[in-house]
This record gives sequence, structure tokens and C-alpha cells, in this order.
Amino acid sequence: MEPKQCEWCGIWFLPKYRVTKKYWKKRRFCSDPCKEKGHTPPSTAGMIIPLEERFWSKVLVCVHGKTCRDCCWPWTGAKDQWGYGLMYRTKKPKVTWYKAHRLSHELFMGPIPEGLHVLHDCPSGDDPACVNYNGHLWTGTQADNNADRDKKGRGGDRRGDRNGRTVIPDAKVEEMRRLYAAGGISQFQLGMQFGCSEAQARRIVKHLQRI
Repeated sequence: MEPKQCEWCGIWFLPKYRVTKKYWKKRRFCSDPCKEKGHTPPSTAGMIIPLEERFWSKVLVCVHGKTCRDCCWPWTGAKDQWGYGLMYRTKKPKVTWYKAHRLSHELFMGPIPEGLHVLHDCPSGDDPACVNYNGHLWTGTQADNNADRDKKGRGGDRRGDRNGRTVIPDAKVEEMRRLYAAGGISQFQLGMQFGCSEAQARRIVKHLQRI
């Protein structure tokens, strides 16, 4: 057997007993203590990890790789209440948080002009957590942002089917109003038929409220 150098302490050593060539080929350390220390990953305390490396550690890139334009790459780190990814750029005592999709634009598409927003245009439907810079992100003004929001049905109008907590779907509301306009049915009867109170039926057929 040829002597080997321990990967932890650097000492050259030979086996203390008969071993196979296959075992000796895989042997990396001279002793169990060195083996235990060598297998312990080094501490990252005090190390400054590059921003780009930290960014990619929190991104789930699709199987097609970093040139894919079709798939969203969701952010796996911290998110705000609207689902946008968050990552800090400066450490204590003052920690500054940035939106992950804005960082993606700055890192791989260039600086964001002052006053502009980074908007999503995902092929499968906008995902706030997506950070794919290959055609999924674009810059626009506040007016562009508002227009894009309204175009995609994310504006302030949350009535009817646009409200996830709606009790009566739009189709049933139209049916209630049609039946009431035709006559022969009371608001109480409408409430019984469509599973709501008489007061709620009144608000619907009188166009006073829509939930």
C-alpha cells in the first residue's frame, strides 16, 4: 500500500492492519478524530456571502435551467403579505429589505430607473413570488402598474366572483334580479330559494349591495 496524506491534519499514514485496495482508495483521514473533524462543514459565521450567491440559494429554478422563458422561478425565502419575495441587502445594526423580483432585475437586467416599478408578466399568470428575469419582469410607471392591475382583474373592485369570500355567485345574482323583475315572487321567497336572508335579497334586487 502506498502512504496517504490525511486531508485534515496533513500527516502521512499507512493502514494499521490489512485492508482491501478498494477500502484504501476511499480512505481520506488518518484517524477517527480527524475523520469527524473533516466531515464537519466549516462554520459560515463572520463570512460575507456574495449577494448573487445568497439570491440563488433562495430561488427554485425550473428543470430547463436559467435560460427558460416559460416557467416561473418561485422565491423560497421570506415573503411579504402580498406574496412578494424579500431579502435583506445590509446587515445589522440597520437591516434593509428589498423585493426579490426587484433584486432579480438589478442583478441580471440592470439598474431600475428612478421612480419605476418592476412588474410581472408571467405566461401562466402573474406570480408575485416569481423572479425569472427571462421575459417575466418588466419596468413601468405607477400608471402602467395600475393599468396592468386593472387589466388582470386585481383592482379595487372585489365584488361578486372577484371576491373570494362571496356568498352568492354572479350567475345567481342575475337570476334573482331576473325573477324579481318578472314579478310573482317576493324578496322573502327569493331569500329562501337562494339561501340568503330577506334583507340580503332586498339589497341584491334593489342593486343596493353586492357581496
